[in-house]
Amino acid sequence: MAAKKPTSKKAKTAVKAAAKKPAAKKAVVKKKPVAKKPAAKKPAAKKPAAKKAVAKKTAAKKPAAKKTAAKKPAAKKTVAKKPAAKKKPAKKASSTVLKKTAVKKPAVKKPAAKKPAAKPAVKASGKPSAATVAVYNHIRKIMRSAGEGGDPVKGLRKSFDDYAKVSEETMKLSGSMNRLTVDGVPCAWHTNNDTDSGRRLMYLHGGGYMAGGLYSHSALCSRLARSTGCAVLAVDYRLMPEHPFPAPVEDAVKVFKYMLGHGPHAATPARRTFISGDSAGGGLTLATCMALRDAKEPLPTAAIPISAWTDLEGTGASMKTRARIDPIAGGEGVGPIAAMYLNGKKAKDIPLASPFYGNFKGLPPLLFHVGDAETLLDDSVRCHEKAKAAGVKSKLEVYPHMPHVWHLFAPYLPDATKAIDGIGKFVRSFS
Repeated sequence: MAAKKPTSKKAKTAVKAAAKKPAAKKAVVKKKPVAKKPAAKKPAAKKPAAKKAVAKKTAAKKPAAKKTAAKKPAAKKTVAKKPAAKKKPAKKASSTVLKKTAVKKPAVKKPAAKKPAAKPAVKASGKPSAATVAVYNHIRKIMRSAGEGGDPVKGLRKSFDDYAKVSEETMKLSGSMNRLTVDGVPCAWHTNNDTDSGRRLMYLHGGGYMAGGLYSHSALCSRLARSTGCAVLAVDYRLMPEHPFPAPVEDAVKVFKYMLGHGPHAATPARRTFISGDSAGGGLTLATCMALRDAKEPLPTAAIPISAWTDLEGTGASMKTRARIDPIAGGEGVGPIAAMYLNGKKAKDIPLASPFYGNFKGLPPLLFHVGDAETLLDDSVRCHEKAKAAGVKSKLEVYPHMPHVWHLFAPYLPDATKAIDGIGKFVRSFS
């Protein structure tokens, strides 16, 4: 409204008003920054204080402020500084954006706890070899045949008997095999000419607690006997659906206690003992160690879980990330088998059935073997991490492109032979 008065009067009054224009402009200049800066409302009560506040904020440009005071155009320069006042809210806006993204980062990190990404020191690179692809195709064929016929249990058991038969060579035994029964549990000793009978390894086969046995894993057990120098005692523990949890754990504990005082040839005490197993037998390896510890029984010198099934809830990220490439242990098929073994209970409530949820403190040294192409990859990775956090000496070896329990395909698959030799080296390190 003050801007219209000079224009409605005569020329003389216009001249007088023009003479006073600088003062009017100064008042306008003082009021406008105060009106536009919500943050500067407190100093707005006193105009001199407002000037000081401006002086402090523009401290870096004090010389320019003095020059503008000497000349009228300086008032225009202060007007030109209005965009600088607008920049401050822009900076605040950008900082708030940064804060928002900082809040979102944890949400990204949680799934990216990427325990699979932190998983191995070994990363799958390049393409799988022709032999590896042939094994993939063989496993898929075997698993398709398991679904044929009217009895899924029979089908699965037959498929595991044929699981390692990618060639005749993979089923050949190295050394001798002698069967026996330990308190009702069928077992078999595997030895070689150079076997040290004082060093003993109990082996627990895989098969989802529903299949597998002395025949399906006999060649692997004989190769482990040669690589480790131990007498290997294979255990044909009870299977579901006839015998769900805790039957396999009870049988494994019983046979291990027997092995402490009985070798392949006589009732002599063992100097060193080990437990190993694959898939369900890998989980059973950890469960047996936990059960022995809880009962304050002697523990093995070390344990070697292979492609271990440890989380019956199936919460590992690899259950999805590896589902397309794993030719056997698809995420959807595991649930019903787990439910059958748990017999109506929850995995988290019975860690001896699902050892991922168990206490790792006090367990013996561990060596985890797992393939990078397995849906069960994270079952080993996360158990390895939990073991280390509990103060257990644990080592994790992840083999690129390898499928579930590739050890069974030696010598056809070079990485299978390499893995068995690695287990031998680990066991022999305990003199």
